[in-house]
Amino acid sequence: MSFLSLNGIVIPIITAKQPQPKRDIIGKGIDRANDGSAHNNFNAKKWRYSATTQLMAQADAIFIANVLEALGDHWSFESGDLLSDKAQALAVSGAAFSTVQPKYGVGCLLIHGSSSDTATATLPSVAFGWTLMCWRYDSGTTYNHYIVTSVVGGTVQRYQNGTLLGTGLPNWLTVNTSTNTITIQHASADGATNIYYDEIVTVPAYCPLDLVSGLYTFHNTQAWPSPYPTMQASGDFMPATINVMAQPGQFDVIQAAISGSFVDNNMDFAFDLIEA
Repeated sequence: MSFLSLNGIVIPIITAKQPQPKRDIIGKGIDRANDGSAHNNFNAKKWRYSATTQLMAQADAIFIANVLEALGDHWSFESGDLLSDKAQALAVSGAAFSTVQPKYGVGCLLIHGSSSDTATATLPSVAFGWTLMCWRYDSGTTYNHYIVTSVVGGTVQRYQNGTLLGTGLPNWLTVNTSTNTITIQHASADGATNIYYDEIVTVPAYCPLDLVSGLYTFHNTQAWPSPYPTMQASGDFMPATINVMAQPGQFDVIQAAISGSFVDNNMDFAFDLIEA
């Protein structure tokens, strides 16, 4: 088991600094009754962990920090509409909510066959690149997991079920880096077949190869935790698998040797994990 994993992303924690678990006490704590006797007035006790990452390649640190800060969004389609966890609606033309073929839960996104249907999500920025993760009911037969990602002006990489499928955008996706938008669309190759999408996640950063497998493995066993920014934390760092929210702190940018060669702009950062 990894020391700490968040939604399938293994977070390298610096070994020289012991993580500090604390309790957030909700309520007045120990109080006195009228007769002077002590009584417990806790409403709840929640874990809070503070730690610092190991030095990482810049792309890894930026992607992880964007996920921790929930700068992207998540559409689970569990509320019977096209609203995200942040109450942002997909901008659709023809595309619709459906209960016919969800991967998880009760709802999904429907792109009708033989149509010009589109569904568009907007990112806050693409300065650090962009990533789309989703499940797609390919050819009306089976769900496959996709991660499509790129830096601005760079080569688009697309992964299917954790494996590099190729480069360039798939025929069902367009990206406009001028308007920070990602659009799922009807692909002519699908013809009259209805195509379903579920568990759409956007991140305003490029996803490096070394993080893809963990994200797919996690997403293959369960839905992305809702409401985002809730994440699932597991590993030896935690007493049990719990849902948390993250609060990143200070970033350090350092020139350091990775695999024997000096690389500019390596990063580490401090963060808190707060039990949800």
